[in-house]
Parts: sequence; C-alpha cells; structure tokens
Amino acid sequence: MPIEYADSLDKILNAFEPEPLDSADLKTYYYDGTMESRTGDEYDSPLDDLADACVRPSQHNAHLLLGHRGCGKSTELNRLRDRLKDEGYPVIIIRCITELDILALSHWDIMVVISDVLCQIADKEGCNLGELQDKLLAFFNEIETIQETSKKGSLAVEANVGLGTPGPLKPLLNLFAGLKSELKTGYERREKIRERVEKRSSEWIAYIQELNAILTTSLQGKQPILIFEDLDKIAEPEKVWHMFSYGPLAEMPFPVIYTFPIDLFYDGRFQGLEGRFKHVVLPLIKIRDQNGKQYDNGIAVIKKILERRSNIERLFTPKVLEELIIKTGGSLRELFSCIDQCASRALRRVRRTSVTTGARIELEDAQRVLTKLQSDLSRMIERRQYAMLAKIHQEPKEARAIEDKAMLLELMRSHAVLEYNRKRWCAVHPLIVDFLEELGEIKTAQTSSCE
Repeated sequence: MPIEYADSLDKILNAFEPEPLDSADLKTYYYDGTMESRTGDEYDSPLDDLADACVRPSQHNAHLLLGHRGCGKSTELNRLRDRLKDEGYPVIIIRCITELDILALSHWDIMVVISDVLCQIADKEGCNLGELQDKLLAFFNEIETIQETSKKGSLAVEANVGLGTPGPLKPLLNLFAGLKSELKTGYERREKIRERVEKRSSEWIAYIQELNAILTTSLQGKQPILIFEDLDKIAEPEKVWHMFSYGPLAEMPFPVIYTFPIDLFYDGRFQGLEGRFKHVVLPLIKIRDQNGKQYDNGIAVIKKILERRSNIERLFTPKVLEELIIKTGGSLRELFSCIDQCASRALRRVRRTSVTTGARIELEDAQRVLTKLQSDLSRMIERRQYAMLAKIHQEPKEARAIEDKAMLLELMRSHAVLEYNRKRWCAVHPLIVDFLEELGEIKTAQTSSCE
C-alpha cells in the first residue's frame, strides 16, 4: 500500500508501516541526509561504495552488506537498485523470504535463483540464447528436476519483473518456476535436486558464465547486478557459514550483493570470507557518541526522516518524539513500530474520552509502549550476560578487547548491543541500560560505549 502523509493520528499506521520505501514512495518520503550521522563523514557512504564497485570492472564481484535489523538496509538497497537502473544496468533484488524457504536455505537454492533471474533478464531484453537454452533444458531434465509447466508462471523476483508476452524462453522460465516451487515446499524432492545438481555443478557454473556473456554483449558491456535480501535473517550461524563457504557464490562473473548477519562480523570465521567477498557496513544512525553524550545531529536527522512522513508538531506532544528516538537507539524499524503502537493507544484513549480536537501522542503512550519493548528485549538476555553488558556500558577501554566473542555475538543477535559508525564502536541498547539500572547492575546513569 502506498504511504500517505500523516497529519492526524488515524493516518500514522499507514505512514509508519515498518516496511522499506520502494518505487514512487522513495521519491516522496526518502530523506537523503543520513550518511554523516551513520559514518561520521559526510563524504563516506557504504552504498556509494557498493554502487562504484558494481559498475567498475573487477575480478572481485561478490559483496556483503551488513547492518543491524531496522537500520534501513532494504530502503537503501531499493534506492541503489533505482540508481543503477537509471544508468542502464539490469538490477534485480531477490527477496529470499518470498522466493525460497529461508529456514532451509542452501547455496544450491541461491544458484537456482541466479540462473532463473539471468534468464528473466534475457527474456526481458529479448536476448536469443540459441543453443544455451537447449543445454539448460537438457541439463535440468537429465537430472530429473521439474518437467511440468508451472500454472502460475515464473515466481516474479519483483513486481516489475515477469514473463511478459510468452516468448522463446518460456519453456526455460517455466522450468525454473517449477524448480523454485520444489525448493520452497517439497522437502524430499528438494534434497534430490540438490544432490544431483551438486554432481554436475561445474557444468552448471559454465552455463551461468555463458549466459552472463550473452547478456553483457546484448547490454553493450553492462553486466547484470543481483541483490540477495534476507540472508541476514538466517537464524542459525552454521547454516550461514556453510552457505558462504561455497566457492561459486563469490566467483560469479557479474556483481552480486548478499546481505549478511552483522553479529557474525565478530566471529573469527569472518576473516576467511574477506579474501573472497568485499564487505561494507551500514551503521545505525547514532543518537549518542562514544562518550555517551547525546548526539543532537543524529536525533535531528531522524526527526527529518519522520517529518517526510508526518506533521510531527501536530501528532506528538513536546519531548515525546525525542524520547522515542533516544530509547530506540537509532533503529528506524523499532522507532516506527513504537510510533504505530503509540498511535493505536492514543486513538483508543481519544475515542474513550470523545476528545478528538488536537489529539496527539502523549508521554504516557510512549512510556507504555517503550516498557513493552524493554520487556521484549530484556526477555532475550540472561543473568550470565549482565556483567558483560555492564562492562560494555561502563568501561569502554576494557570493552575494546572483549575476549568472550561468543557472548558478544549472542548480545548483538538479541539486539541488546548495537554497533555504530565505521570505527566499529558499540553500545548497550538504551532500554537494556534502563533495565540493568533498575536491577542495580549498572550504578550510574552515564552511558558509555566501546570502540
């Protein structure tokens, strides 16, 4: 549903839906001024780095994008896609949660989607694959994959990418549609497909390279660019390491961007990926600096993001919005969710009192919602972690050399610890700080962080 500017409480639920901006909404509601408060440098942008890398010929085409959930990765990737499309590149975002079974994802599934997307681009561009189409059809039929035509046609990678008018590539696209359906829902069949494809993987990779060469020639040297979303949502670290240890994911002849769990950045095994993947981090918008002092620049930037979507003077009583911004630690998703919940509570309060004129979100609404969020966050940490949280909060110099990396990974995964800007310093979530203060685990109200 398109976003509608909110000038009354009942419109907030639409304006602050915690979904990434896309299409026309990007042009209207996106605020292009967050990078300095993210990186500490107005000329430093991880998304610009990705854009430059994708259009510059290189032998290193695989990129990892890391960032906390709710930091705005999806919106930034949508904007990156539109920017590169305007420059003539065929850019496709693959949302793995929609396309595949994210709970049982394998690198073979990623390879199937890569093949499918390249064929969709070829179809859209009117490319003639010649003998390659016959080779691909024969390859998958010989390993006993899907031979029936999908009634629904290809599962579109994005709303604007589909089969269009049936053409010469329809048999191939239908085959991939059925194949992806099996990978998503058919457990026994899925395992057979993976096992048989693995035995002939080198042949398959050669076909992908040939397909890319045809596309690049047809597009006057501009290669396709693929972006895989949602891989950072894989809950089991071992599945992530197993997937990204598969060599060809880092060796595609065209640019590929994979989202990657930021907590695994602190795992020693990440160093093994750095020689094959280039990585960039999209930090949260910081609301405090490394010394715990309130960072007014970051708070002002978040307010400007909110002003694009709503009349904040009309909808929030004084200081309420700042309280919500500070207590959510720079996470836009958390902030938007809290604003939605505040609006729902305020609307119920207004209806009960029958006072509709000038109705706004009040401090009590915010406090109730933040208490619930604090409860949700604190439920995910354990007493054995309190000491480390207090150390990160109170002793930044000591926290630089945290030895228990496994616990740090747990705390980042539970969102109890947040990472900020390109210097890689971290801080305890503001609501967890409040929780620990209430328990007496943190003795002062001063907020500290670690570089």
